[in-house]
Amino acid sequence: MTDAYIFGDIIKNFEPHHSNFSDVIARSHEKRKKIASAPIGDILEVLDSVSRAWADREYSIRKIAWEYLKQQTGYSDEMLEMGFQTISYICSKRFLTMRLKSELNCDYAFEKLDALAFDKKSGGMLKVNPLGSVLHVSASNVFISAVDSLVSGFITKNVNLLKLSRADLLFPVLFAKSIKELDRASVISDTFSVFYYKGGDEKTEKLFKESVDAVVVWGGAETVSAWRRGTSIKAKIIEYGPKMSFSFADLNTVKSVCELENLCDRMAHDISMWEQAACSSPQNVYVVESRERGAEEFAKFLFYALKRKESSLPPKELSLDEQIEILKFREKHYSDYISGGRNKVFYDPDSMPCSAVLSGDDQCEPSVLFRNIIVKPVKDIGVFYAAIEKIGFYLQAVSVAVDVSEILSVSEKLLSLGVSRVLPPGKHGEPLTGAPHDAKYFLDSLVRYTALELEGASQVPLLLSDVSETRKISLLKNILSGAYHDVKYYNGVITPAILELHGEAFLEAFRMLPTLGKKEIYANCLPDSTDIISDEGLKGAHIFASGGSTGEAKFSIYSNDELEYVTDVLADIYRVAGIRPEHRAANLFIAGGLWTSFIVANMALEKVGVTNLSIGGNTDFATMLKFFKKLRPNAIVGLPSIILKFAEYCEKENDDIKVEIILYGGEHMRSPARAYLKKIFGAGEIVSAGYAAVDCGPVGFQCGGMNGADHHILSNYQHVEFIDKDGNPAKPGTAGEIVVTNLNRSRMPVIRFRTGDMGVLREGGCACGRSNPVFELLGRCDDILIAGGANLTPRDFEDAIARTEELSPIFQVVACTRGGFDAIEVFAELKEGVELSSKKISELKIKIIEDFKRVSFKIKTMLESNWIKSFEVFILPAGKIERAGRTGKVINMKDMRG
Repeated sequence: MTDAYIFGDIIKNFEPHHSNFSDVIARSHEKRKKIASAPIGDILEVLDSVSRAWADREYSIRKIAWEYLKQQTGYSDEMLEMGFQTISYICSKRFLTMRLKSELNCDYAFEKLDALAFDKKSGGMLKVNPLGSVLHVSASNVFISAVDSLVSGFITKNVNLLKLSRADLLFPVLFAKSIKELDRASVISDTFSVFYYKGGDEKTEKLFKESVDAVVVWGGAETVSAWRRGTSIKAKIIEYGPKMSFSFADLNTVKSVCELENLCDRMAHDISMWEQAACSSPQNVYVVESRERGAEEFAKFLFYALKRKESSLPPKELSLDEQIEILKFREKHYSDYISGGRNKVFYDPDSMPCSAVLSGDDQCEPSVLFRNIIVKPVKDIGVFYAAIEKIGFYLQAVSVAVDVSEILSVSEKLLSLGVSRVLPPGKHGEPLTGAPHDAKYFLDSLVRYTALELEGASQVPLLLSDVSETRKISLLKNILSGAYHDVKYYNGVITPAILELHGEAFLEAFRMLPTLGKKEIYANCLPDSTDIISDEGLKGAHIFASGGSTGEAKFSIYSNDELEYVTDVLADIYRVAGIRPEHRAANLFIAGGLWTSFIVANMALEKVGVTNLSIGGNTDFATMLKFFKKLRPNAIVGLPSIILKFAEYCEKENDDIKVEIILYGGEHMRSPARAYLKKIFGAGEIVSAGYAAVDCGPVGFQCGGMNGADHHILSNYQHVEFIDKDGNPAKPGTAGEIVVTNLNRSRMPVIRFRTGDMGVLREGGCACGRSNPVFELLGRCDDILIAGGANLTPRDFEDAIARTEELSPIFQVVACTRGGFDAIEVFAELKEGVELSSKKISELKIKIIEDFKRVSFKIKTMLESNWIKSFEVFILPAGKIERAGRTGKVINMKDMRG
């Protein structure tokens, strides 16, 4: 009897009786709900901890496993180290995230493993579900394979049962013990079991065949056949049966001795890895001879390359039985040579492991393994094709060294014969991340795809839904962990102890983390630093810039995947706001200048499926109007300042341009401006295109029941806080600065970013039915001017300005000093095409000041009490109010006092 790991407990001398396995199966069914509901982020965090532990040579369980495998397998220290580094890699969050993306047949599998989400391919909503209870029947060839199978089951949220191979009864148990030790919250440690029973135990195997949801079989033909027989129709069989791999070289492509040595060194690496025990290891090398080089010379060079490889990757210590098998193998081929046959054997009589056999038989034949390779000369590649075609079912990898002009045609032929991997020599043991294994995606085999078949308008109420606190904490931890381990700046900001906390204790500690502001971004990002960028660097990334009121560029980094994701989120925001595929939408955001808005709006509109008019807000209004008259868009997305000025231009030109819906972003759309746009364009809906910032991405969105400055928090993309001037959580119902943490971005993590905007969290729900919290966006923190004893905001001025029909809704209020006292200067703009006499402007100034007094009690009191030195109004021509240099935005409230 051997030890077993049963749902979190080590069972000494586990009795492999079918009654015990009945209990294991029953408990596995009970565990399904727990593992299925675990956030995928939590699962990946546990495995990432395992990854880091197994990379550490001082990790206690690793040291025990090392000594055991050294004795059990005979592998050299170098081979074991490669094995443990491989285990670390295949458990790492970065690798597993790439696997989920590559191997599951949907976009954003990370999200769909946790909840129903929009599916771009079908237009409906998709959820990725586990199969349930999965039995993994491990093989005996390489100790890593059992771990790989188990981890694949974890990240697809299955309950996993691992049946040990007789050749390795301890290592998977040690790995399970490692998970138990590092999984302090018991996310997965009590949802799997590892045990042994003797293969062929019909009573036990019948129990599994009738009770589990899937069986993953790794092994030989006999094992696979046994599991095919009698397995319930309800259980899925996932087979990874016996496979054989080869190499092929056309020596006509080898032009020098140096090239021949290089080719043989690469092949020797493939042959030496795992002592040829892996299915991907080549057992035969087929060669086409050239005039300069024959197969015999090649075989000698390959043998010498195998000998050289022993210095960097020493061979294992062979058992007596293994040595006998190698002697038999060599004797067989040497006997043929003695009797006048075509075979030759190249080996070192003083060293057992490696040899190269030159065979006169062109048929495929298995090697004895342990770095013993068979070289087969053929007149052309067609003979090689004919040989492997006979064993098509058993083919796995073939490396080819042919002329570059032939690679595609050779690869297509090999793949048509049943080969699942074609690759260059030297890469047999290094499959591409995301490539299929044995012609299928393993993770895809371990899940079910389930759909909610709603589309169009009926689907909108389900988009951008709130997330549970459990999942929110999981997403936050995922971002914090990645930032701590992969980003230099955050390594000095985040303490790893926070990752061990749970629930409210975690959130409390999270609120104590330092905030991220402009100063920190300027100091730690481009152009002078990359400390806030992950160790993945800038490859496959977009660099965007924001400048705010200063015009000085502040850079933000989005990976390609992150940009794709954020534009999918934005597309959902547009759908919820009312944009439909039937719309013809004009994009009037400003293009160029490393600015995000035009690009992401275009991508989002494309994903919604509209007719997309990429006009750009920096197009002159005359040209813009021509496009509107000719193409008749019925929807606009853009910057309020641009949309308003275009409306004024249309009014001046007396052109009747009508649109159904306007989505705005980047600035506030104040009530007078809304009224004006409805008057000019007849827009039935004027909706926020989402509250967002370049630094952090979208933060809030408006549903159909909202208007003005109210927004839902975009809970599945941002964690949002409201803090007071001391950095403490703002009291319910009181205004605070909006602080956000992006839950998706890892290339340049944004953690507790101070947006500089003010908001207040509203109590109660929303008529749309979403549980996402609702907040009112109040404006910039610097949109408040304290002057003359009053706290002045844009609302104190906008309605009064709107009472004068000659004026545009665009204005700017400047606080300055006159004679050491506070003074206010209000700048207003005439509408496009409006010209007034000096007398008329003087009259309007008096009228506007009186309107300010009527509309704002604060201004009335301030002026009548003489609390301010001067209060002046300036009326400028259209477009003459100062704009921010980079963005073109108008700064409504500006403090010029020292």
